[in-house]
Amino acid sequence: MQHLALWALAMSLAPGCLAARIAISATGQMLDLDADTEPMSRHTSPVFAGNDHILMAHHTTPELSFATYVITLKERRHHVETFLRDLGMSNIAQIQPAVAKDKLNLHSLIETGDVAPSADLTMGEIACSLSHRQVMKHFLATNKSHVLVFEDDAHVGKGIIRELKAERGENFTMVQFLEELAQTSETLGWHGLNLGRCWDHCDEDQEVMKMTQQIELVQSKRSLCTYGYLFTRKGAKIHLREMRRLKDAEDRARMFFPEFRYLSTRPRLLEQSVHKLDSINGEKFHPECK
Repeated sequence: MQHLALWALAMSLAPGCLAARIAISATGQMLDLDADTEPMSRHTSPVFAGNDHILMAHHTTPELSFATYVITLKERRHHVETFLRDLGMSNIAQIQPAVAKDKLNLHSLIETGDVAPSADLTMGEIACSLSHRQVMKHFLATNKSHVLVFEDDAHVGKGIIRELKAERGENFTMVQFLEELAQTSETLGWHGLNLGRCWDHCDEDQEVMKMTQQIELVQSKRSLCTYGYLFTRKGAKIHLREMRRLKDAEDRARMFFPEFRYLSTRPRLLEQSVHKLDSINGEKFHPECK
C-alpha cells in the first residue's frame, strides 16, 4: 500500500494537477493528468525541486493513524519548511502541489464535468477545491485511517503549544495531540474535524468533548476555512463524491455534505498567516468568529 501511495503522489506532479482525466490549460496545452512521472526519492528533510513541481519525501510512521499533506504554492516553500519543522513533522508530511489557477481553463473544466455550468466560482476557488480533491485521492490510496491536511498559510495559534505542554508535560508534542484528536472520530462519529475554522457563529457552538482545560470539540453552525483539518476515510469518500462536480467553494460546500458530521476545535488550533507573498488564501485575515 505504501508503494501505491507514493505512486499516486508522483502522478499528482503533472502540470495542471487535476482529477484523473485530460484537461486543457489556459494556454491551450493538452494536460495528461494521468501521466506517469519519475518515482519520488527519499530524504530526511523537505526537498523542493524543479520549476513546476514541489515534493517532499514521505517516511512511514506506523504509530500515527493519519497521513499528512501540505497543499502549497512553490513561492511559500520557506514558510512550509519552517512550519513542518516546528511541528516536528518534516519527515512525515507530503507536499501536494497546489493547482495553479492560471493553468486552468473554465470552459474545459465544465466540459469534463469538473465544474457545474451554474457554479459562480472564482478560478482561485476552483483551483483550491481541485487541490483538496487530489489530496483525498492520494490519502485513500494509503492504509491510514485519517488524513491531516494543511494549506500553505497555516500556523499554530498563539499559546496553543504552550498550553498543551503546561497541562500534559514539557515533552508532549502537537503531533501527539493531533493523534488524540484523530482517535475521537470513532467515539464521536465525526467525518471531518476543522482545526482552523473561520467566520463561524461561535455563540451557537454545541460542546461535544473537552480535550484539555481550554480546548474542546464543538458542533458549530458555520465552520468555514480549510487551512487545517482532519478527515476519516469515510469523510474523504464523501468529499470525493460531493466534489466530483464543483458547485460551491470548498469550505461552504462541506456544510451541506449529506451524512457528514463536521466538528471544529474551540479555540481553533490553526490560524492563517497573512503574507504579501502568494499563498493559497491571499492576504485577507479570517477571524475565528463572525
